[in-house]
Order: sequence, then structure tokens, then C-alpha cells
Amino acid sequence: MRRRDAVAAAVALIVLAAAAAILVSIRRHAGTAPLTWHTRTGQAALVSVVDADGEFKYVHTVVADGYSIAGGDMIVSTAAGSPRPSTGTSAMALGSGAQSTILRWPNARIPYLVDANSIPVDDRRRAWINAAVEQWNYPQSPIHLITPPGAGDKNYVVFRDAATPSVCEAWIGMRAGPGAGRQDILIGSGCGIAQIAHEIGHTIGLDHEHNRHDRDMFVTIVWPNIINDVGARDAFTPAATAVGPTTDLGDYDFKSIMHYNQWEFSKSPAQLPTITVNPGIPGATDLASQIGMGKTVSPGDLAAVARLYPPQPATAVQSLQILQGQP
Repeated sequence: MRRRDAVAAAVALIVLAAAAAILVSIRRHAGTAPLTWHTRTGQAALVSVVDADGEFKYVHTVVADGYSIAGGDMIVSTAAGSPRPSTGTSAMALGSGAQSTILRWPNARIPYLVDANSIPVDDRRRAWINAAVEQWNYPQSPIHLITPPGAGDKNYVVFRDAATPSVCEAWIGMRAGPGAGRQDILIGSGCGIAQIAHEIGHTIGLDHEHNRHDRDMFVTIVWPNIINDVGARDAFTPAATAVGPTTDLGDYDFKSIMHYNQWEFSKSPAQLPTITVNPGIPGATDLASQIGMGKTVSPGDLAAVARLYPPQPATAVQSLQILQGQP
């Protein structure tokens, strides 16, 4: 009996140690969400989008939460259809994103609201959404995130809960094409401030930093360590087809809020990295543990948005309308 009890105790210790290791491996940013929060499960599908020349092409996606998801957290279309166009060549300073005017928010103004039914007023995510919004909001960047939407706002953003706690997802830029109007940012109960800021970056028009064309000069994608999933592998493909071709301007930003961390889509998080910093990069060892782990929007992210939304001539009346939340 004593031997049996000893074996049971040993097994219990092993289970507890494994559970502790898992808990450690899934902490990210402020410790409020899973490390691999981009990892999605669902029905695999091919979704057609339209490129800059009006030609159809296909994007590998995962169907979940009523949407077709590409690149881990970028909404391409509703599961039932309504694909968004993938148009135009993008150009970013210190980043990567969609420059096509069809994806940019007019006057850099993004109306939004928080869905009271899925994220009630006493939900802690309310404060986190506010904190994430302030990281991007004017005067930090040219973006004016304004709530609530005005009566004349045809395009607006809704923060709502996701069925899966670890899910954080958003459209890239302003939703265009069939079904345009309301567009969701999905915020699972496990999403923290940094993840929400990341999704707002997508909504503004930013793509993932690690998918710049020049990324191989700075980081290495360890393909054998990526989970065996077509959508996951596509998440590390430069010039993600979810937003069309991209052009790199400025320096690679290791501290971008739009950068994956070294364990994203790993077969074994905290053991098998999917992204490593190239040995020749100064401070490579330290940078490896920092990429994708920032808690705030980086100066490079703000510079990228400034490039995406250059100053536009505006009358005093137009400027006042923007600040007052009028369309």
C-alpha cells in the first residue's frame, strides 16, 4: 500500500509540475493571455479575395467564430462569404501594412463602440480596451479613435467577446466590399492590453512585422517547429495575402506590437521556437526573448501609422468635426 501511495504521489507531482510548466509557457505580456494567442482551431478553408488588378486569388484560412481567419488573427471574410478585397501595394515606415486607400479610414477617424451584451460595463476588458485605444489615439498617432459612432458613420468598429477565451482577431484596415459597415474586433476573455493594441493595429491597417520582405535579414523562421497546419505556415509568409503585397520602408522593428513572439504556432511552446533572431544582429540573444513581448505600441509602430495616414489639408470646421466625433 505504501508503495502504491508513493507511486501515486510521484505521479501527482509530475502532473503538477507539467501543469506549472504549461502555465508558465502560456503567459504573455501582462500575464493576461496565452503566449500563442494566435493559434486557432477550426475548419480549414480556402477563401477567394480580389487583388489590386481585380484578379481572384485564394487564401488559406481557418473558419471559426463565424469568420474566415488568415495569418492567425486577421479576418478575411465572414464564414458565409462577403470576402474583403485584398487590394493595392502597401508601404509603411518601420513596419508593414496596407497602403491601399480602400482600406484606410477617411480622415484617420475610426468610430467604435463596445458591445454591452458580450462585454458588460463591469468587465475588466473595458479598461483594457480604453488603455489600448489610448496607445494609438491622437496625439500619439494621427488616428482618432472615437466612441460612440455618429449617426452618419457607415463604417465603424465593434469590440465584442469571442467564443474562445484566447482569441483576439480583427479585420485589416477598414472593411470594404460586400458586407462593409460594421466590423468586429474579437476580444476573448484571455486577451490583455497588448493583444488588444495589436488588433487595433490591424484595424488601423498594419500587417505583421515579421512578414516584411526583408525579415530574413533579421530573423529566421524555424519551419520544422511550426505546427502542422497550412494556415499556421501561411502566418509566416511575407506579404500576407490577406492584405495584398507590401513594401518595406525604414528599419526592421523587433519591438513592434505587430511582431509575433518566438513561440507563436510552436509545436512545443517554450521549447521549440518558431522565430529566432539572426546571430549577426547586435544583442540577438536578448532580442529573441523580447520580440512579440512588448506591452505597448512601439515608436516604430507609431511611425508606421504616421506614414500610412500622412497629414491631409483640412479646414478648421473639418478638424473640429473630427475631434467632436462627427462624420
